[in-house]
Amino acid sequence: MANDDSTLEENGLSLALLGHDLRAAFAEMRSSLHLLNALSLPPEAHDLLSRCRAVGGTLDRLIDQSVLVCLGQCSPVLSGGQLVTTRLFLDGLQHRWSGRASESGHRFELIAAGDLPDSFRVDRNGLERILANLIGNALRHTQPGTITVTFKISGGDLLLIAVEDQGPGFPAAFLGDLQANFAIPAEAHREGGGFGLQSVKCLVDAMGGRCNARNKIENGGGAEVSICLPITSVHANTEAQRQPQLPPTPDLNGIKVLLAEDSASSREMVSVLAKALGVRLTMVNEGREAMAALENGPLPDVLILDDEMPGATGLEVLRWMQGKSADLARLPVLALTSHIGADKVNALLNAGASLVLAKPVLCPLELGRALCQARGQSHDQSQGIVQNAPPAPQIQDLSALHRLAQIAGPEAAAELFDRLEEDLTRAKVGLALGAADGDLAAIRNHSHVLIALAGTVGATGLHEDAVALNGLAHGNQPKERAISLAASLRAKLEPLLDAIRDAAVQAKNAKAPGS
Repeated sequence: MANDDSTLEENGLSLALLGHDLRAAFAEMRSSLHLLNALSLPPEAHDLLSRCRAVGGTLDRLIDQSVLVCLGQCSPVLSGGQLVTTRLFLDGLQHRWSGRASESGHRFELIAAGDLPDSFRVDRNGLERILANLIGNALRHTQPGTITVTFKISGGDLLLIAVEDQGPGFPAAFLGDLQANFAIPAEAHREGGGFGLQSVKCLVDAMGGRCNARNKIENGGGAEVSICLPITSVHANTEAQRQPQLPPTPDLNGIKVLLAEDSASSREMVSVLAKALGVRLTMVNEGREAMAALENGPLPDVLILDDEMPGATGLEVLRWMQGKSADLARLPVLALTSHIGADKVNALLNAGASLVLAKPVLCPLELGRALCQARGQSHDQSQGIVQNAPPAPQIQDLSALHRLAQIAGPEAAAELFDRLEEDLTRAKVGLALGAADGDLAAIRNHSHVLIALAGTVGATGLHEDAVALNGLAHGNQPKERAISLAASLRAKLEPLLDAIRDAAVQAKNAKAPGS
């Protein structure tokens, strides 16, 4: 048995070293793709390069996870929490999938609903695998049409995503089983056996989230899969069973809610979520029906009011309520809107709404929180309601580098950290000088180096900033944008350099005699 264990350990180490060398070769290929931006290529070629870079980034992260799995230092399901820059993440999705969709006659539409934060923490590998399975399924199993991905963050700590297509939908006979265990039964004879959906379910469960599937009833029908994930700070190397879970859904059993919504699909979704919450829901189709229901009573505990309806808009209903009676003026109102800009939100709040929520509403927890907040209850984590929180600050996580350093041994590790400090310092100074002189060539060269260095140590946010900077320095964007971003990276490099200096001291102490 000992020999077997030893063989497994040796094989794992060999595969890890192979993965490390594979990553180095792949990094060189990705760098070459970036350099192609400098050539005078047609727009179609640049679109393909952007797609290759987006896919390459995903593959790069999967290789890293595979290396750590071989070393027994990482779950094969999850890779750990990472700071994700929202704009770059969404740009990467657009580049990766729009071209692939058009090749099969589809149209890819990405909707960023609500006021998204600049960044958030999530298991990025898991999230990208979930999206790849859902979008890939939609492309494979539907005739040409629109694939829509709605991306939304609610309350600062819920990531909500819906993937919709315009295909035939899920087989009606198996929809119940699909919603229960997120798997297509074998007797459905579905191409691929539903393995992608099983992968999605496994990943969502491991990330502490929930997923749901349904068939749409309007806009040509089709299927919709929605997922709800907690976006809390998690550490690399955390096993699936230790991942943060969504707080329990609030208990709103028996409260009376009136929903005024003209969209049949939105009414259906809210109805499903309300049932999960135990809410007694009554629905009307437009604004004047809502006024009649409120005037004739009895009053609900909460009114959910769509902003844009025929008959009377949400704003008109709110203003009518304020002028009608004191009871109506005090009624908690949860306003729903697809236009979450500050002007729209302020107009609804000033007209009497208790809370404004961005459409679409995708999970029971989101709706439950909003209903509780609209009613003015006091919420804390023990009650299943978490107050809105700003995104967690970026923490430099050098765990992946430390594991590789363990393979190299203390002597090589100390030298590795010293070399990293030298190279990062050179890149920092070079970028600062390039920004000061307006030298795009220098910015290109030093950002190219920074891409490799930041990727090596797992500094995801810095890596993405360096990729964006390199693209700006190569592209046709205004020169000032590249200069501004290059100058800003100096502050982001300092925490990383401090962490590497500390790691170098620890490595040197470890190799010292008697340590």
